[in-house]
Amino acid sequence: MADNQHTPPRSTDTLLSQPVRGRVFEGGQTRAYLENFVSAAYQSGPDAQFEYERALAAIRTVPEAIVIEIATALGRCDPRDYATRWALIFAACELRHGSALPLLASVAGTPLPPEPQSPSHGFSIVANETVLRTTAIEGIGHLAREGHKDSADFLFGILREPSISLRRAAVQAILGVPKSDTLVGRVKASLPPELHFLLELKKPGVTDVPQVPKPEQYLSEEARGRAPLKPPLAPGHTGEHTPSRPPTKEER
Repeated sequence: MADNQHTPPRSTDTLLSQPVRGRVFEGGQTRAYLENFVSAAYQSGPDAQFEYERALAAIRTVPEAIVIEIATALGRCDPRDYATRWALIFAACELRHGSALPLLASVAGTPLPPEPQSPSHGFSIVANETVLRTTAIEGIGHLAREGHKDSADFLFGILREPSISLRRAAVQAILGVPKSDTLVGRVKASLPPELHFLLELKKPGVTDVPQVPKPEQYLSEEARGRAPLKPPLAPGHTGEHTPSRPPTKEER
């Protein structure tokens, strides 16, 4: 594209992209990069992927400084602000940089807090804290796959944790390491026999999960009795015929 040409502005240009362009918040440019990434991690809309990739590229230019910002932000964060805490930990994972290992190891290795006596409306502190730790473990797994020193050893340390969720995440991370077949024996030696089944579990892809064939079965009788919603039609489509396959040459 010629230098005198430019891309038309997007609505999100006035929101999330400014820190990456150099807008400096009170904490400096590094903090601006991190705040922008946290916002982009939860963004939706047609520009979401573009903004996310741009924010990710920015934090990866200064990984060591970003790790310090993440640690500082986590220290200031409300313990029950799980959305922000998760985004910060996820940012450390996405750096894919060895400088993030001590932080991720600290998150994953912090003992789970006890559940309050009366959780409100089914809210579980243990469940939310577990998500934060398994996210950190996945980040350590990325580093282990890339050969970062001490990352695999830390994963084996997680196998001694009492939480089966953390152990499962660690096993999955270890199995993702190149030549992981040589580590299976060590995993078995680190787990009690009744947990060896964790080695057989596979993380399914989205397309591998069976979909509910008749979701209306979970609706009330009144809702099931209503006329079903019709799928939207493509522009110019009459709705008279919806082919289940591309037309043949003769049909065209």
